[in-house]
Amino acid sequence: MTGLDLACRTVGGSVVAASDESFGIKERLIDAAEPDFVPGTFDLRGEVVDGWETRRHAPAPDWVIIRLGVPGRLHTVDVDTRFFTGNHPTGCTLYAATLAAGTDSCDPRVDWRLLSPLTALKADAHNPIAVDDPRRYTHLKLVIASDGGVARLRAYGDPVPDPVLWSGVTVEVSGAEQGVASSTAATRSTPTPGRSSPRTGRRTWDQAGKRGAGVTSGPTPTMR
Repeated sequence: MTGLDLACRTVGGSVVAASDESFGIKERLIDAAEPDFVPGTFDLRGEVVDGWETRRHAPAPDWVIIRLGVPGRLHTVDVDTRFFTGNHPTGCTLYAATLAAGTDSCDPRVDWRLLSPLTALKADAHNPIAVDDPRRYTHLKLVIASDGGVARLRAYGDPVPDPVLWSGVTVEVSGAEQGVASSTAATRSTPTPGRSSPRTGRRTWDQAGKRGAGVTSGPTPTMR
């Protein structure tokens, strides 16, 4: 699975609502960190799980709605059930919608489009689901066929910026939210792609200390 995770909290994703979260909070679904589980750890909900988990007696299929941090075209959604061995959902259905800013995603009038029909889920495993839909989406809805837990939900795709938001403003076009991906570089530092900027703290591309063939630079300034 490759591409940008459009739902991840790192790029601004958020879990808007869920039908139930009795045993595991919904916000863990989009954590950037890999899921983990420490047996014998308890809180007010019971044994602590690293993911979203619903109660055992749900009268109807449970669901969760995620606002993508970066809207775009989805090509793979990974319903990750790692560490949920006997308490994972038996299957899931995926929907998506394109909503204007400020629209209530829980409104029953929302036009949820089917991305993937009911798909069986394996326990304690990645469950990648291919999406064949060229449309741009802002929200994703996961409906599980039975109660249970999902550790992470990754929505891999290509960012597609909204041209309406560009009207009359200056846009920084080199970010991932505008669909930019780094391909090649003449030189790079190792082992990390670059250093943190002392001003912003963000990672930056940094050339190796010694310039080699294929790297050009301007004249060295003379101190006077």
